Amino acid sequence: MVKSYKSVIKAIEAAPEDVQWYYTPIVNLIADYAYGVPLAYAFSQLERGQRNALYCGMRKIHGVHSDIAWKAIRSEHLTRKLYRERFKDVLAKNIPHSMIEDIEIAEKTRDTYMHGRNPNDADMRTAIVAVIHYSEGMNRLCELAHGFRPYGNLKGFAGAGTSLNVDTSRLVAKGLGFSLG
Repeated sequence: MVKSYKSVIKAIEAAPEDVQWYYTPIVNLIADYAYGVPLAYAFSQLERGQRNALYCGMRKIHGVHSDIAWKAIRSEHLTRKLYRERFKDVLAKNIPHSMIEDIEIAEKTRDTYMHGRNPNDADMRTAIVAVIHYSEGMNRLCELAHGFRPYGNLKGFAGAGTSLNVDTSRLVAKGLGFSLG
């Protein structure tokens, strides 16, 4: 349980530079608004980072054309369970059970808030910190396995390689389980 505002700020400041950059506005949101606002922002960015991870994997590992990769990812209604399945399909890695357990606790707080109920401030602070830690863990996992960090600046992540043509990219995306809308 994260006990204070200062503990949340310390957790953010202790995060790697790319994660701090990725969540830049959150410190001001925490200072200026009730915890529900930074909580909603944190989860919005978390989900964007999850899509970034899939995109980076499709591009860097499988060589999928960028337009097809984004189309495939944007057309998916990614539930929490489906995201984990797609992550394994695309990156050939499971998200560690400990990371899933930690983020599931934060997701319960997020759901409580987003569905009009009022979680207490300590639970919301804890959820925000869990999102930051999850992002750090995902960056480590993706970097160790495939050399990219989805929670940060993606510039140059795929290197100078070439991608597959559009038709072949569609086949690869479908083979990875994407419907392409």
